Amino acid sequence: MKNDRCNLTNREELVGILDLMKNEEPEKEKQMSEGNYPKHWSSEARAFSQRLCGWPSTKQELEKEVEVIQKEGSYSRAAALAIWQFELPVALECLSHPALDTDSNPTAQILAIALSGYNPKSELWKKTTLQLITQLDDPYLCGIFIFLCGGSDMASAYLEVLDQDIALADKVAFACRFLPKTWLIKYLKQLRDLSVKKGKLEGLLVTGLSPTGDTTDIIQGYIDRTGDVQTAALLACQIPPNPIFNIWITCYRELLDSWKMWSQRAHFDVNRRKREPINPQVFLRCKFCSGAFTNLNPNSKQIINEMQACPNCYKPLPRCTICLLPVQITDNIQEWFSWCQTCKHAGHTEHLEAWFKTHKECPANNCNCRCTSHKGWLQQQAEIEKEGGDCVACSEHTGVCPDY
Repeated sequence: MKNDRCNLTNREELVGILDLMKNEEPEKEKQMSEGNYPKHWSSEARAFSQRLCGWPSTKQELEKEVEVIQKEGSYSRAAALAIWQFELPVALECLSHPALDTDSNPTAQILAIALSGYNPKSELWKKTTLQLITQLDDPYLCGIFIFLCGGSDMASAYLEVLDQDIALADKVAFACRFLPKTWLIKYLKQLRDLSVKKGKLEGLLVTGLSPTGDTTDIIQGYIDRTGDVQTAALLACQIPPNPIFNIWITCYRELLDSWKMWSQRAHFDVNRRKREPINPQVFLRCKFCSGAFTNLNPNSKQIINEMQACPNCYKPLPRCTICLLPVQITDNIQEWFSWCQTCKHAGHTEHLEAWFKTHKECPANNCNCRCTSHKGWLQQQAEIEKEGGDCVACSEHTGVCPDY
């Protein structure tokens, strides 16, 4: 889906193409013809659906899109896109590229010659071209000539094109352009059911993004098939929440934590918070009066930067375990404090980083806690006791508990 078409500034449902076509009034559709090319359907919903699939709507946009596709090496797809939009000269230019001349396909020159002689009224041209199709392995090249050789039985030709192994987005766009309303709805439902069964995320183009129904089934099927919970979590952040989405997000956060990618997990939480309110995970409060520091006025930066005592009871803030100076509340994260969740000792972040580059144990006096081991409390305590040491209560040290 193109960003300019589907920009989600807030978490909201995104209607799929199936619902777009269901809700469009039949009288708004009309069948059109251009020259000797097959007839196609036109409506506002069909045009918008094709743009969602990445198909351009004007010749200028088509030329730009074809240029991009060719740079990706998909010359046959570029030619097919041009043919299905009735731009024969653009398609001929694509087929003239030598990259199409492979051992498994006829030469690019033969393909270009066959296409340049397009004459829907010539039975000889159709017969010769149909023989050429049997030698083609590329699904887009097959789709081009099947489409042009349809003749009076275009319905069968359309379905045969859609049976080719082309991208789902191109199938949807092709169907929206050429299939009548009844056939289109039926085909979109088939794609939806197939996407749910096989867990194909491309099917979200058909179903849309919503907190219920087929969206959940498709994403869950994708997770079951690939184990990729990251993509599922990122998608879940774009949709109004439901319990299953929260499970995916929790699994992804726990995965990042298990890989020690705490910065990435924090960035994920920050960006997620822009779309939905998230309860704070750490509360900063005074251990003497229990007054909260988190509700301070963010505009009072000078007061916050100079703060060395609780603004409520005026008791001093805790001291760094290493430098023994009070921990200040500043905008610089290096001057803030970090603490061990096992022994509860803490200090300035930059001081602790420097300490643990050369030490394994806690800097607090008589504390043998290995704060950077990231092991469970019981395992750490067992190792400490095995070495004959005891972790003294944090109240006996110059440290700080997470209560601050």
